[in-house]
Amino acid sequence: MPGTVLDALLCMSDQQEITPTDVRLAAMDLLARREHSVIELKRKLQRRFGDECAIDDQVARLAEEGLQSDARFAESFLCQRSGSGYGPARLKAELRERGLSDEQIEQGAVLQYYKRLDNKCLI
Repeated sequence: MPGTVLDALLCMSDQQEITPTDVRLAAMDLLARREHSVIELKRKLQRRFGDECAIDDQVARLAEEGLQSDARFAESFLCQRSGSGYGPARLKAELRERGLSDEQIEQGAVLQYYKRLDNKCLI
């Protein structure tokens, strides 16, 4: 999407040093489009910025502020994918690929989502 904050930051990266604020703005731009897991967000930011420390700090800060949530990501992901006919085993595997642990999947929104969707359909 031309004209986004992320595009502006990418253009600026050739001209000046990337700051933690640049990383935060890029992360917020990604989160404004859709929910991301911590791992997904870090991977995308790592491709754009080389400063792992700044990325880790800013993603942790966003999570502390409630702007990034793995539980919210899982719920959003499940709503989108389950409507396409995917079953619980496939969805669990896809969530693992996106960085959620088995514990997060079992205790989090995944189990609750399927309990609401169909009491017989448990992961």
